[in-house]
Amino acid sequence: MVGVSILPVAIHNGKLFFLFGKEKSVEYGIQGFSDFGGGRENESTFDGAIREGCEEMTGFYGNEHQLRAKIKKAGGTYQINHDDKYYYHIFLTDYDENLPYYFGNNHHYLYEKMNNGVLKETKLFEKIELKWFSPSDMKRRIHVFRPFYREIVKQILKDLPNISKFLKSKKRKNKTLKNKK
Repeated sequence: MVGVSILPVAIHNGKLFFLFGKEKSVEYGIQGFSDFGGGRENESTFDGAIREGCEEMTGFYGNEHQLRAKIKKAGGTYQINHDDKYYYHIFLTDYDENLPYYFGNNHHYLYEKMNNGVLKETKLFEKIELKWFSPSDMKRRIHVFRPFYREIVKQILKDLPNISKFLKSKKRKNKTLKNKK
């Protein structure tokens, strides 16, 4: 099966910050941080990434239509193909230092209130925590990522100059559009 995902990234005080989510510890080997994705169904890699991203973010970037519009408005995605097995779509978003806090509060509240049987069957609540990581955080704390995802983190870090160039061009374009309004 082909894996697909989204990976939000923001520019804050001139530095890149990637938003990762931590998987709940259900079975050995999946613990740790990663992007927001899963298996592609009968759909394009981008459509699958949007669907999976919405599920894993539990709507914090909206539904599929809203997330697609957000990504389009931000200038699209920087897509990386990892060995024809995993496609991730990096997109520019606004930095909100409180987003992990809000997500955590929302997650814990809903998790406590929902029926345990429903929780076991749902595709929601796969992530239990969000965290912003700078590239230096990613290097220094690579051990906190899911084991399979560590190679992808290394690939992101290796491609950082191209990712930065893509994102900064989108940020300049978005500032120009805001100033013209």
